[in-house]
Amino acid sequence: MSHQAAMATMLPLGSELALNELLLRKEEEWRALQACHTQLQEAALQDTQSQLQEAQGKLRCLQEDFVYNLQVLEERDLELERYDATFAQAREWEEARRAEVSELKIEAAKLKQVLAREAKKVEELQQQQQLAWQEHRLELERVHSDKNGEIDHHREQYENLKWRLERKLEELNNELALQRQVQESRGAVSVQVQQSRGAVSLQVQESRGAVSLQVQESRGSVSLQVS
Repeated sequence: MSHQAAMATMLPLGSELALNELLLRKEEEWRALQACHTQLQEAALQDTQSQLQEAQGKLRCLQEDFVYNLQVLEERDLELERYDATFAQAREWEEARRAEVSELKIEAAKLKQVLAREAKKVEELQQQQQLAWQEHRLELERVHSDKNGEIDHHREQYENLKWRLERKLEELNNELALQRQVQESRGAVSVQVQQSRGAVSLQVQESRGAVSLQVQESRGSVSLQVS
């Protein structure tokens, strides 16, 4: 026996009608609630689908961004690898340049030492040459002084000889003048005087030539020593 049948047997007829109406209202309310719940579920389903589509769109965008960023990262990795290779090559060049500069500094230091030694040698040679030149100049001055003394001595001898010859010539001229006063021996005396004068002149010329030759030889020797 059903619950409604049991209540119908227990309730009066008016109450049964009221109960049926109540049940009908409750059923209508339940149907309305069901319809409203269905509408809400449909709306929630549409909203969920919309959110799902939006989430899928965002997911696609994120995937696209991820792929793009991944490509960018790969390109950056390649670029970093190129930078690393370039930096490594530049570092090798820098190390090679530093090594070359170091070698050049060492060579420059060695060359500087060689130049210093050569400059010292040149200075020593210049000092030695200057001393030798001074000694040579003193020797030349001494030789020149000696030669000048010899030349002065020869000149003095020449002057003495010249003076004696001139005196002799003067004496001869005086004798010639005296002999000219003697008429008896005029011709003989004239011949003798001319002969004596020629001999004296020849002797003077020979003496001058000898003295001049000695002076030229002395000057030539001094010139050779000076050169």
